[in-house]
Amino acid sequence: KNMRGIIIASHGKFAEGMYDAIKMFSGELENFSYISLLPDQDLNSFIEELKNKIDKVNSGDGVVVFCDLLYGTPSNIVSSLLKEEIYKEKLEIISGINLATVLEYTNTRNEMFDRNKLLEVGKSSIASVNDMIEK
Repeated sequence: KNMRGIIIASHGKFAEGMYDAIKMFSGELENFSYISLLPDQDLNSFIEELKNKIDKVNSGDGVVVFCDLLYGTPSNIVSSLLKEEIYKEKLEIISGINLATVLEYTNTRNEMFDRNKLLEVGKSSIASVNDMIEK
């Protein structure tokens, strides 16, 4: 079965909080982890932890890494792995995530990976509730 691993990567404990929220919707998750870049953390230790987690959640179909902020340090570090041949084939990286994006993928990850559909879900889930009510 096609089952890519999932890692959420963020500044601070955002990833842990999102992981916690997803468990409320989806229960215990297999091949799913998170990594938090903490203040004063050594970047080499972050990279080592990241590589270990990629290996741990990868069941052979690769890994989708969801990063909190495009061009932020966690996203830049994950992206830098694409320069390495062993990671180039394995990783799919989505940056600038929200809960809807990760939930959508968590609930459909046995299907074909469709990055455009995923990005659409993320974008369309951002709305002004005031505007919606006024309409």
